[in-house]
Amino acid sequence: MLPARTSASRQILPPSTTSHQPSPPPPRRKPKAGAPPSKRPTQKAPPPRSKSPSKKGGHAAAPSRAPKARPAGRASAEPRAAPPVAEPPAAQPSAEEAPTPPLPLEEKRQEAAVRVKYNHYNKEFALGEGGKLAWAAIDDEYCLSFVFKGSFGKTLVDTANGREFAPDESGVFCGLSGGCQYDLVVTEDAAAEAQARKAQGGSKSYSASAAADVSGATAASQQLTRELKGLSVDEIRAGSDRYRALIEARDLEDVLYGSG
Repeated sequence: MLPARTSASRQILPPSTTSHQPSPPPPRRKPKAGAPPSKRPTQKAPPPRSKSPSKKGGHAAAPSRAPKARPAGRASAEPRAAPPVAEPPAAQPSAEEAPTPPLPLEEKRQEAAVRVKYNHYNKEFALGEGGKLAWAAIDDEYCLSFVFKGSFGKTLVDTANGREFAPDESGVFCGLSGGCQYDLVVTEDAAAEAQARKAQGGSKSYSASAAADVSGATAASQQLTRELKGLSVDEIRAGSDRYRALIEARDLEDVLYGSG
């Protein structure tokens, strides 16, 4: 047997109060006057630790993947086109509302023109704005200036109502109606005709005898006058042989048997 331990052999010492007492912090230095305050370094916070994946059986669990979005079908990607809407049939105009068909070109042309009749001449002349027709246009076609002398009168008479139209100072007939017919009436210049007769020894002038009948003339003279009126414009203008022969025969008839 082992000897019993006495209390004297093992002495339990009380814990030291000096060995585990923390040391006081060092005294702070007072900053000098005028010196900038010292900047204390800031401690950076440690980065957060990522959670380690749970281990099962010594292997790391695979990260879960989000399911891939499936592409939408064609029906959802492309909207269906709306079916065409049938248009209502256009309303047909009634007989009363039916539009008037346009006039043919021939009728339009006639509305903008008139016919001027003189003896056997009956030609169509175009009208200007305001129903105007120049005397020069008529004279170019009928050559009346080759027949009459001086300031002979000219008047257009509407064959429908007898209304008369005289040219203005510039020699233009105004206010004529398209599509109508007018008779040309020519009045001789008495002074010019008298002077022509005197120059020809009392016979009537070529111009007057070639265009109109003379009261008191013989039947032969009237026949010659009618033949003169039947000549064409080109024959009168060119002074053809037939024109000169008729003029001479008619003047001779008037001198011998007429009242001239």
